[in-house]
Amino acid sequence: MVHFGRPERPTQVTASWIQRHRLGQIAQEIKSGSHNPYYDVWFVKLKGRLVVEALNEAWLDLQRRHPTLLCGFDVESGVWKVGEPAQPSPVLICSGEDGRTAVETAVKAPFDVANGPLCRFVVAQVRPEVHLAALVVEHLVCDAWSMDRLIADLRVLYLKHSTREEGPELPPSGPSYAAFAQRENEYLASPEGLRDIDAALAAIEPLGVLPEVKLPGFTGRQDIDYNRQGRLVGRIEADEAKRLTLFGRKAGMRLGALLAAAMHVALAELSGDAHVGTPVVTSNRRRPEDFDVVGWLATKFVLTSEPLAYAEGDYLRHFRDRFYMALRAPAVSWQRLLFEQYPHVFGNFSTTPIVTFNAVDRSSSKRGSAFVGLTVEELAIRLGGRDNSIMADWAISQGIDVSLDFKCDWYSYDDINMLWSATRDVHRRWLSGE
Repeated sequence: MVHFGRPERPTQVTASWIQRHRLGQIAQEIKSGSHNPYYDVWFVKLKGRLVVEALNEAWLDLQRRHPTLLCGFDVESGVWKVGEPAQPSPVLICSGEDGRTAVETAVKAPFDVANGPLCRFVVAQVRPEVHLAALVVEHLVCDAWSMDRLIADLRVLYLKHSTREEGPELPPSGPSYAAFAQRENEYLASPEGLRDIDAALAAIEPLGVLPEVKLPGFTGRQDIDYNRQGRLVGRIEADEAKRLTLFGRKAGMRLGALLAAAMHVALAELSGDAHVGTPVVTSNRRRPEDFDVVGWLATKFVLTSEPLAYAEGDYLRHFRDRFYMALRAPAVSWQRLLFEQYPHVFGNFSTTPIVTFNAVDRSSSKRGSAFVGLTVEELAIRLGGRDNSIMADWAISQGIDVSLDFKCDWYSYDDINMLWSATRDVHRRWLSGE
């Protein structure tokens, strides 16, 4: 049996602060006639016999199960029309000589934000028993955690429709994101929430919620094209990743925190800044009941440190304390702090060079797990990133896959390579003293 989500009540909800910031950016795009896609995408190559009809039925079921994906917004007022879900959209079949280009073009196409749905599934056959496929959701209603949940549900639903056999039963869908947004809005408007906002801002002084970091080569341009993005890709092999993990444990830090500490040192050495601050992506799921919510809960916290003021061992203790203090801080979204400190920036595209970190443990991820009769190979696609000049992603599995996405109008590839090289130098310095 498949459990579907119930229609969400009330019929309209004020968007969360995270959503409101994105809606402001979308409103600017509408006025200017531009399009800057900011989507969550699962882009894969599927090898084997794909039953397209079964995939379509599974995709339709997935949308009905998670009606958050179907509801539009009044962009100007920030009202989320949760009681007016659109009809689920069928799988979009792409054709043409270049299947990858066709899929990527369909992936990047705009959504009807006012009416929904805010998701699509795209497929193109490129060779016999080889397809490219992409699950695409507007970031307004999805984050990486939610995408994992959607993929897991789709796998079960595809099994059901492709074999016509009873497979594992999906549990009832989790609490609605609309309920989460309502609860968060009420908390942040309460006396307790307002006190927590003040405390959160005080904790990140003197850098604030937009901690500027200017590396050598920064152009300072204001009229940048947000779709012009570059990517530097690096890798730390498994043996060295294990050594870094053990080194971090001795300092009382997990690997993700240690990687952030090393890049803080590199940023300070390259910029000459005494204080370094970087927003760090967090899942923002502090309560067990939030684990199954499909929506955009993920936000950021600002992590500050003073790399040039400490010797190595003392710095690691200093960074560890700052990191875990930031994690334990009240759950005030970065976007709400942005509105409080820089209301003129809220809902706008960033013109401040900030560096954002995102470390993801992929050791237990099932994104690449096979669908029935199909092997799955994840592919890279570059989208989004409105609020940072550099986005550093660490995917931790067997080794560490690193990507540094950057705005080409602000930095060159050589500038970013200099940052990565400086970070690797920090790793080697630390490991040389094991």
